Amino acid sequence: TQSTWGRKGGNTETNMLRFAVRTTIVRPFSLKNRSFASLPGTVYTPTLAVSDTFKELAEKESLFRDGVSPDRIFDAIDRLGPLRIAPGLVQSSFRTQGHTQLYDILLNYSENLRNDRYRDTRGVATALLVGAKGIGKTTSLLAFTNILSAFNSSVVPVYVSFNTIHIDGDNPLRTNSLLKAVCNSLGVKNGNPFALVDALEERGKHLLLMVDELDQLYLEEPTEIHRTTLSELAFLGDQPSGRISTLLCGSSAALPNLITRNFKDFDEWPLLRKAPNLNGTKYSTRRVFTAPPVALQDLDSILRLPEGPEKIKNLRRVAFATGCRARLVQRIVTDLAAGDFFQACFPEESTQGHNTLKVPIRKELRARILQKMRSKNAQLFNDLCLDGVPNLDRIAEVNWEERFQPLLWSEAEIIWREITRTEPMEGLFEHVLHLSDRSWLMTTKIVDSVPRLIYPSSLYGVLHATESSPHMETFRGRFWNSLKKIPIGGLMPNFNFNYDLNSVASFTS
Repeated sequence: TQSTWGRKGGNTETNMLRFAVRTTIVRPFSLKNRSFASLPGTVYTPTLAVSDTFKELAEKESLFRDGVSPDRIFDAIDRLGPLRIAPGLVQSSFRTQGHTQLYDILLNYSENLRNDRYRDTRGVATALLVGAKGIGKTTSLLAFTNILSAFNSSVVPVYVSFNTIHIDGDNPLRTNSLLKAVCNSLGVKNGNPFALVDALEERGKHLLLMVDELDQLYLEEPTEIHRTTLSELAFLGDQPSGRISTLLCGSSAALPNLITRNFKDFDEWPLLRKAPNLNGTKYSTRRVFTAPPVALQDLDSILRLPEGPEKIKNLRRVAFATGCRARLVQRIVTDLAAGDFFQACFPEESTQGHNTLKVPIRKELRARILQKMRSKNAQLFNDLCLDGVPNLDRIAEVNWEERFQPLLWSEAEIIWREITRTEPMEGLFEHVLHLSDRSWLMTTKIVDSVPRLIYPSSLYGVLHATESSPHMETFRGRFWNSLKKIPIGGLMPNFNFNYDLNSVASFTS
């Protein structure tokens, strides 16, 4: 199986540039039978068969006849995704602000590569994309990796994920440095950065390298391979060939400080002890929009509820429970039939909350922030209750998405001073990042290097943490039953947004 490097005769150059399938599982491809190539592993680029098929179908359907834009990418996903012919390509697009922003960024870098605009520049063809968990970063990167060849055949996309770096086994990123693994997947001999650049020059190709879940690498103990990987990223940030664009991506809000070694928490991030500084000016941070729990327009693009007077009411009901991030919305769709979605939403009821609750000052900070949100929005929460108990009809009818006021960073600073009786704000920043990384809180609008606004994960989360009424448990059951009546279960058939790359092995099929 070949990749988008292209075809040539059985000469040395062809063999050197052949795609090695050892880094991903690819089952037999057949458009007629719609056989499905399984999800990609740690290093992935589309096979030539997949790329040619997408290009042919895109031309036949005139998907990019009027140019390329995020909207055209969404249309292509909706048209090509259901064919189930590429690993990792979802069957339906979520047209949220975050997805639109990501595709806009990816289109910009791939177009600049094709037009050779990065030649003789340093630190311009690179970026660090940071966004909360569950907003669609991985989904967007994989979709773009599959679809790019349909409108830009001169750029070879390679997707790399460190999500499984902690798992022992045949993982090319545990036994090879990043560029060695990439070179192996593309069939480039020697496996060093200069050999890769030379191969691209000889072939007349450009490389869009997307490195996902980079924050997971920093959780590893320092090894020579991991240190080499970070050194290679430093090289990629400073190389002026114009042939490679490197986009780093992760969910941790601490990632910009990790790559520049501005964090000293070696216990939580062991690799920091031996990590080089990747220079934040070369991997400049781009914050991916995270929909706050009041962004009903994003929720609407996910659920696509039928039009009518009940639509806004149903959107409010779901948003009140889940917030508006894609993964949580998808989870509630799959959890409606059984179980209790809310059990995984709060650290007190989730095993994932152990690291949050074991630190007393962090636990108190979260509790006080949520209590402040409740008091700041006292009138709103009163309007959502009847006789002191949350009311289902009022949650659906009150325009709380317009009235809710998030916490300002300056208000969080006041809370921190009350807890610690000290002036320095460094601890506050680190604890809020921890809570944000685990989705117990949400932060938006970075200003002067700190979050300007702090939201709860959902408004139900505020009630859960601050309401002591004995009727809350009854309300919770009634609320859950009311969500089951919303016609959302069949709107995303066979769609698995929250797939798990951990379950995918990385060896020759």
